[in-house]
Amino acid sequence: MKPEKKEETKDLKHAHTFMVEGKEFEWSNQFITGAEIKKIAKLHKEAKLYLVVVDPWDDELINDGTQVNLARPEIEQFVIKKK
Repeated sequence: MKPEKKEETKDLKHAHTFMVEGKEFEWSNQFITGAEIKKIAKLHKEAKLYLVVVDPWDDELINDGTQVNLARPEIEQFVIKKK
């Protein structure tokens, strides 16, 4: 999936890249919370956010207080649960 556009959250020297619903974002810290992802991606607070996980093939629910390590070797991808 090709990202629509890259949006920067700050002037970043050591940015970590992640994707939400196909849009690419950058974040200056190694860790980001679910609430911060929702705010940056302009998602509703009630949205169910999931980290796309290849193994064991079951996406991981990311709550508002859950911290995600963006320093992993691959780009982190997040999706919201659709009705």
